[in-house]
Amino acid sequence: MFDITFLSKENDTKYVYQTCWGFTTRSIGIMVMTHSDDKGLVLPPRVAPKQVVIIPILRKGDQDKLLQYIREIEVLLSNCDIRVEVDDRDIYTPGWKYTDWEMRGIPLRIEVGMREVESTTCKIVRRDNGESYMVNKDELHATVPTLLQTIQDTLYNNSKRSFEENVIECTTWDTFLQSIHDGKLALSPWCGSIPCENTITQRSTVHMDSSTDEPESKDSTTGKISDQNSGDREVEPAKKIIAGAKSLCIP
Repeated sequence: MFDITFLSKENDTKYVYQTCWGFTTRSIGIMVMTHSDDKGLVLPPRVAPKQVVIIPILRKGDQDKLLQYIREIEVLLSNCDIRVEVDDRDIYTPGWKYTDWEMRGIPLRIEVGMREVESTTCKIVRRDNGESYMVNKDELHATVPTLLQTIQDTLYNNSKRSFEENVIECTTWDTFLQSIHDGKLALSPWCGSIPCENTITQRSTVHMDSSTDEPESKDSTTGKISDQNSGDREVEPAKKIIAGAKSLCIP
């Protein structure tokens, strides 16, 4: 990983070009873990197989008129290069479909009933934050692309902020250890040598293991943990890292 060189055509010693991304299907897993919530997937619009789902709220006797209106919306959005699907399955209720598509993570849901047909509007619901909007049909060609871009930017900015909040710049050994203990990434200067890395790994492992050295007891009734210095005061179970700190490449 470190100090790998080669002899160039110019007879100069140069470092190899390398990447440690492992950027394959694991990127899908990272996306799911980063953006999703308890309701299911939350897909960024750029990678969502379908960006918009249109759900009809059917009423007996109005199906033809309602579906015709929905098809017009479908064509309008398709002409804007938006990936859209109409969920016209008649064996499920609209509420069931809402939950189903939330679980699938589709970025925008459009709900259309006869009230919307009569007012030439539709209701748009965002998957990422649940906000809803009533939009005129003739404004969809501008509103929907804007909302999709807004969702894309929001997910990116939230993820970027979370990443930055969890990378801690450390210039002392104590702050380095505290960052690891808190489950953060510690950004620290070091010499880059293998012996130094091994020392860091060993010392951080010893430190983290030592946090569990204090005798502790667990109440079989309450499940609370106490130690000899805290009396009856409830204390948090010590965090333990199986392996010590290891270096990561920063391009």
